[in-house]
Amino acid sequence: MQQQDEIKTKIAAAMIAHPRVLHQRLLRDIKDAERFVQVLPVVLPFKDNTYHSFIPILDWDHRLPSKELVLRVYAYYTRDSAEVGLADQRARASEIARMDKYPEFDVPDFANLVADEAYEVELHLDGTYIASRLTSAWRRELDVKDAAKAIGVVRQSKEFNELLKQVPDRPDALGDAEATSWTPPCESSYHRWTLDVWYLLSYDGMFGQGRSFLVDMEDDRVITVREFTLRPD
Repeated sequence: MQQQDEIKTKIAAAMIAHPRVLHQRLLRDIKDAERFVQVLPVVLPFKDNTYHSFIPILDWDHRLPSKELVLRVYAYYTRDSAEVGLADQRARASEIARMDKYPEFDVPDFANLVADEAYEVELHLDGTYIASRLTSAWRRELDVKDAAKAIGVVRQSKEFNELLKQVPDRPDALGDAEATSWTPPCESSYHRWTLDVWYLLSYDGMFGQGRSFLVDMEDDRVITVREFTLRPD
């Protein structure tokens, strides 16, 4: 397993910034990069992968002067995927450069570049941590066996069976427990990736409410239970 010190060192060494961030002198040198990286939560590669390299970009919040920053961490498992990501980053940088003519005009950011894993880390200007999330769409593309295993773990858990006792009149039309997505350590504050299983408790056609069970797929156990709310987009 790659160590966090090694991962953070690589991220700091490779960090670049959006022109609007550079204009505001919010990333001046490696010391600034190290300061931003020190607050990062745990970043671990998914399953048995290993990180080959990173494209970390200190991005702007579309405000001048900026109120917050977004550290986008694009992670790559292989040299080939890293080269594709670098080409995508260079194309976006060229697009930004063409449009960055007048400071009062908005310009694109570096969101949604190609990567094996993509993270958004929200930071205050002084580098203090706000929140982070995995933005890779593949997190919801679940293997049938993984989904079935996670649901089985939830059904057998003390937490789930205690919940069933609390909602004896739950309508059957709400369906069964459903595996929804992989959750990285930076979102769960747990030391492993977990699989999120949702159990809907109410739904009125627009709004829903339920419980989220995070499953450790190695230890076959529920590690935490959270509330979730469904809202229309």
